[in-house]
Amino acid sequence: NKNKLKGSDVFVGEDYMRKVREVRKKLMPTLKRARDENKRAKLVFDHLVVDGRRFIYDLVTDEVKPAGHR
Repeated sequence: NKNKLKGSDVFVGEDYMRKVREVRKKLMPTLKRARDENKRAKLVFDHLVVDGRRFIYDLVTDEVKPAGHR
């Protein structure tokens, strides 16, 4: 139903917890870089998917890593 509002003055956004918003903010530069390289990239909740590969933001090391790696 969100798509029905296109062109109107109404905005509907996601409502994430603070921690998830912070992680998404940290993933954003990697998302933009991937899109600049013409890769398919999207944020999905608290992780990033680039060309089918999943990446997470590691709070301990403060870096973006492929999911499943430590």
